[in-house]
Amino acid sequence: MTGADSRVIWVRRASLICAVAVTYLVAVGNIGLNSDLFLGFAAGKRILSEGMAVPCHWSFTNSAGLWVDQNWLSHLLYYIVYSHFEESGPVLIKALLLFFCSAFLYYRCRRLGAGIDVALFSLFAGLFAASPFLTIRAENFGIFYLLILVSLLSDTFWSDRIRLYGVPVVIGIWSNFHGSFMLGLALVIAKACLVSLRAGLGILPSSCLRSRESLVAQWWFVAFASIAMSAFFNPYGITNLVMPFTQVGTGIVTSNSSDWLSLLNFTDAGVRIVGTGSQFPYLSLLMLVVFAMLVVWTGFRKEQRDSQTGETAHTESRVFDESRIHAVNREFSIHKELATIPCDLIMEAMVLLVLLVLSLKHRRFILFAAMAFVPAVSVLVTLSIQSLAITAKERFGDLTASRIFRTGSITAVALALISSCWLFVVTVVLPYSPHNPLRPPRSLLRDFMSYDTFSSRLVSFIEKNRLEGRTLAGWEISSYLLFYTPKLQLFMDTRDQSFFPPQIIKDYFIIMGVAQESREEPEGLLDKYGVSYIVLTTYPYDFNLGMSLLKTGRWGCIFSDDYSLVLVRRTDILYRRALDSSDYDGIWYPDEETRIRSEAMQSHFEAQHVPPRLGEKLKQLVHARPWPNYYRLICWAFDNPQSCLKRETEEYLKSEILRLMSKNAHYRHGAEEITTSLIALAGILEENAYLCGHQEEQKKMSALKISFQQEYDSLNQLYRGYLQYSTGTNN
Repeated sequence: MTGADSRVIWVRRASLICAVAVTYLVAVGNIGLNSDLFLGFAAGKRILSEGMAVPCHWSFTNSAGLWVDQNWLSHLLYYIVYSHFEESGPVLIKALLLFFCSAFLYYRCRRLGAGIDVALFSLFAGLFAASPFLTIRAENFGIFYLLILVSLLSDTFWSDRIRLYGVPVVIGIWSNFHGSFMLGLALVIAKACLVSLRAGLGILPSSCLRSRESLVAQWWFVAFASIAMSAFFNPYGITNLVMPFTQVGTGIVTSNSSDWLSLLNFTDAGVRIVGTGSQFPYLSLLMLVVFAMLVVWTGFRKEQRDSQTGETAHTESRVFDESRIHAVNREFSIHKELATIPCDLIMEAMVLLVLLVLSLKHRRFILFAAMAFVPAVSVLVTLSIQSLAITAKERFGDLTASRIFRTGSITAVALALISSCWLFVVTVVLPYSPHNPLRPPRSLLRDFMSYDTFSSRLVSFIEKNRLEGRTLAGWEISSYLLFYTPKLQLFMDTRDQSFFPPQIIKDYFIIMGVAQESREEPEGLLDKYGVSYIVLTTYPYDFNLGMSLLKTGRWGCIFSDDYSLVLVRRTDILYRRALDSSDYDGIWYPDEETRIRSEAMQSHFEAQHVPPRLGEKLKQLVHARPWPNYYRLICWAFDNPQSCLKRETEEYLKSEILRLMSKNAHYRHGAEEITTSLIALAGILEENAYLCGHQEEQKKMSALKISFQQEYDSLNQLYRGYLQYSTGTNN
């Protein structure tokens, strides 16, 4: 090997290491609204204070129910690290778990015969495919234990003692960390069935030194021991094992959750090409697997034809790790290469087939499948390169074939490095940038932990005013409230089918407007369950429900900030206390802005009018910090937006457009404050021109609104952390 060859190998491996490292950072920094993490915090806190296997009183619709928390140990661990290290604790657990998974996969690839470069490339492909779906959840532990279990079931480089004793131990530990241990149990039983089938057909591996009966008995003992460990090696006993079978009939949850959508479902608002929630990296991994399998199959068929004609192929076995294809006197055969791999290939194929089917059916299994495919990819790529090397050598000769493979390997590595760096910029650097005009004004670690808009001011409001009644909370914010406001009795939360009866789940989704086929009215169901408070976000489903309830006149708004609402029945003492005092003085608010906004919002829906004193205060607020909703409330204070605006109001709105256009929106949260306010202002003036019959003014304002919307869309496209192909509906 020449010095030039050594330099090529060094550069290639260094580039692959960089690609793997950058993709690892992409996976760690994946943007996600981790509402389940707050559920984990609440569960961990409850375990320390109340213990386990006791009735859970968080919900008034199932107040005496026993929540079988299959993730109890991961929840407890997340809460402990959060209580000691705050936001950095859960982020560190995610990073460490991903590192251990990556290290184990690399080790396994090498033990299965892959070269250093192939192992690194395969690991890159797996991380690339998994990164859009990796958040901070209990399932991260499930991935780690799945990888260990698959190795114990398939790899023959482990001793029999380690495999037979290790499988039940892994299942027992796994059953306390995440409910996906049921998948592990199914794979163990499949292994026992496979061993029994082989024994019956008399095709046990040549490496097996025990009798057929002994081997079959041992693996069935392992299967039953694994079942026993999962049934009794946890605080919930056999309930932990049978709980998943009680969730049949809750399709309303799975059909309305992105986690449970099929892989090829592209009917949502847009198709994400890369970034959070994108299926395309995983589809790319599957395409790589299919291509490699076709190459291997073609090479295998060629071998069969050559063997019939008496020809023999020679090549070096680790071509990808050498810069030159050396002609050595060693016969190459795909069949013989497969026979030397220390792995039960049929069991490995069975595992991957199960995971492939599950990932095609439900997206939440993409994480498991993408990581589990890495060792198989390394084997297939190695065999593909060897097969292609033979063809290239026969057609072009040693020197030309060597140049082709050198160019091809460098090109593949360069593409991997470039794509990982580009993905890092798009999905990590820009979204977490301190200059991101869409990013909430919070710490970097807080956004790494959960990229949401949940309000700490909302929590303070609930605690200070002692809201403790029956509460309906929006889906995303329910887990956040469980942790920070445990005295609230929630209608339902993200435990969904693992805790709540199907009828409760159905009624909840009817109220939230998700289930449209029912004739029952949300307001009637709220009365039926005696709901006193409603806590919502400004996400579309939540906000639409809030507005429809306020229009009924039976509910009042006592809290409103940028991202949340609190409604109470107008017969509630807290609402009467607000009305009996001026400026909502009878209620505690975290700041004056929230007090003014809340009173103005309620005045608008109650009397179709906002007091002028509030209008003046709103003008002062938007001068200091513009916000789109304020401007329509200002119009209700000095005018009636349902008819032509007064000249003074119209001039004020136009002056605000000029003032905001002179400002630069490229600061933290600037697009949400300035750009969306400009869209709102132009929209109000466009509606006013239409009502007044001023067609030219209407066209002018319409064009202005479109330009502001395009500006916001461009910022959103750049900073939101994913690239999306629109399908024609709003995102």
